[in-house]
Amino acid sequence: MKSLVLVDGAKRKELEKRGHSSFGSGSTTFTFESEDGFPEKAKLLVLMHDGVKTFDVPFKMENISLQGKALKGE
Repeated sequence: MKSLVLVDGAKRKELEKRGHSSFGSGSTTFTFESEDGFPEKAKLLVLMHDGVKTFDVPFKMENISLQGKALKGE
């Protein structure tokens, strides 16, 4: 999901993304906010990415602590 837009007649306003959470079942919940509320006749427009690819990139981290500092003596 790229963004969520509130459409009220000719007016369009991108809603502010407040967060998201993903679950092991493959579902994700997005939270959006609008200071103006949702007018009765307004619509929500979801803008999606198309053709997004997922791929693995091998990498290796060495001689670094969990705090991101170099380990001494190796």
